[in-house]
Amino acid sequence: MLEKVKAVFGQGVTAEIRLPKDTYELGETIVGDIVVKGAKRKAVLIEGAAVVFAPLGLDKDAKARLMPVKQRSFPVGAEEAMFVPFSYSIPADLDIKRDSAAYELTAKLMVDSRWEDYGSAQLQLTLPDNGEPQDHLPYEDPANIYLDELKARKPF
Repeated sequence: MLEKVKAVFGQGVTAEIRLPKDTYELGETIVGDIVVKGAKRKAVLIEGAAVVFAPLGLDKDAKARLMPVKQRSFPVGAEEAMFVPFSYSIPADLDIKRDSAAYELTAKLMVDSRWEDYGSAQLQLTLPDNGEPQDHLPYEDPANIYLDELKARKPF
């Protein structure tokens, strides 16, 4: 009986985020799917879909980025699975404090005129192979650079 009530209000719908890998570099594009599964007994109208990209941790809400994925309504039949593709380009200048940082993608669906969080996937962000974090750049004394330039000059 509870399943029937959930299906009527769209609560029988499930969703998960499917990614091809769990580690991405800054500047890379995440390409994945939201897999939406219909309720057991009744078709449900999904009024919108989005993905939230946010760091794991206490400041998650402050730094979350919402990506609308599907703005048109689409029906999901009873026990049917729908694949909603999405992509997101990770900003190359995203401020991560270490060599890697944990982030989370959360699927949001609008069912019965309200947004609800559904499945999520965790991923690691790393610096590009050719990049180093700003904190780890080798220190170069400006005086030495100036002396090297002076030595390279030809005498008058």
